[in-house]
Amino acid sequence: ISSRSSHADDSLCRELIAPFHGQVDTVAAPAVGGIVLAVLSARAFADKGEDVAITWADKADGEFIFERAGFAQKLVGKRVLVVEDLLTTGGSVDKVCRAVEAAGGQLVGISVVCNRGDLTEEKLGVPKLEALASVSFSAMDPASCELCDKKVPIVEDIGHGADYKAEHPGYTGGYIKL
Repeated sequence: ISSRSSHADDSLCRELIAPFHGQVDTVAAPAVGGIVLAVLSARAFADKGEDVAITWADKADGEFIFERAGFAQKLVGKRVLVVEDLLTTGGSVDKVCRAVEAAGGQLVGISVVCNRGDLTEEKLGVPKLEALASVSFSAMDPASCELCDKKVPIVEDIGHGADYKAEHPGYTGGYIKL
């Protein structure tokens, strides 16, 4: 990553990494959505003169693993920051954090764009959790969901849409892919 002065396109990532300056050797993220955040976060570190590696964990059989050539080696003995866009249940980011630790990385924290699950460091078992925004909302039971009553299609290729489709293949609102 080359150091460049200012990038309008990565100002969000400059904010994501701000609480972690001088504490990170590697930025990690869950694939697929987190890859862009990891790359731009590492570039934001480079803009501050910090040489930070990038890696991401691919999802395989419900787990996240650092399986690509050289990815796990970027974690061994390194201080690792995990970045993510949305934090809802914490399931994906927790699996990435545990994979970082299993690979010999030292987790320094998690930085997310939005914590919409009221998650805390204690709930996630991490040393530090930073969020650029936090919102609270309640999850709805499908039996009392207004959107389900209106038969609004469910996005199956983002979030937990595929899981819902597998559990409710006959949902009358149908499914879409983005």
